Amino acid sequence: MTIPQPPDHLHHWPGACEAWHRIIAKLQARGEWLDLYVPMSALTALQCALYLKISEYPEFAEDTRRLARAMLAEMHYLPRERAELTLLDAHGRDAEILAVCGPLPSPLRM
Repeated sequence: MTIPQPPDHLHHWPGACEAWHRIIAKLQARGEWLDLYVPMSALTALQCALYLKISEYPEFAEDTRRLARAMLAEMHYLPRERAELTLLDAHGRDAEILAVCGPLPSPLRM
């Protein structure tokens, strides 16, 4: 099964296309992907990219981080019991969201 191309608006947000790919790939790997998940996958990827963008301003990022984690749990990317737990990097940013938005391996680059 191939991963559909991300919507055009995701290309304007660093990390959004990578998040899109990872969210859909995980659903496909578990046999849970349906085309009706396209809008929520795009919204979740965009929320993760938004967190990535504002994570350098912790006073503004917390609500964005919590919403991104809740959306990742809703899309079955994170287990629900881990949605409230956060592993932080050395700069105090959510390491799992950063990983979702991180660069894809070379053969998968978008």
